[in-house]
Amino acid sequence: MDNSISPNGTTSATTSPNDTTDFCVVCGDKAIGKHYGAVACNGCKGFFRRSKFYFSVWQNLQYTCRFSKQCNIDKDHRNACRYCRFQKCLADGMKPEG
Repeated sequence: MDNSISPNGTTSATTSPNDTTDFCVVCGDKAIGKHYGAVACNGCKGFFRRSKFYFSVWQNLQYTCRFSKQCNIDKDHRNACRYCRFQKCLADGMKPEG
């Protein structure tokens, strides 16, 4: 990705044909790499790491969904439901042992 400055001083980003951007398999945000077995953003990587830790320390910890267990997990709504986000992490290939 190249940044160029226009005559009015604003910066615009242009993508080159060789530029590949990966997106988080959980929420669709820009991914930073592969974590716990899946391509993930910083937010989902940290959420999964904390969830994994909490579940290992407190064996009876459980997330619950206040809705119908079908919450929309995307960049703007990923923090709304921990249960659905954690389930989506698992469904999209994140592994606790990874």
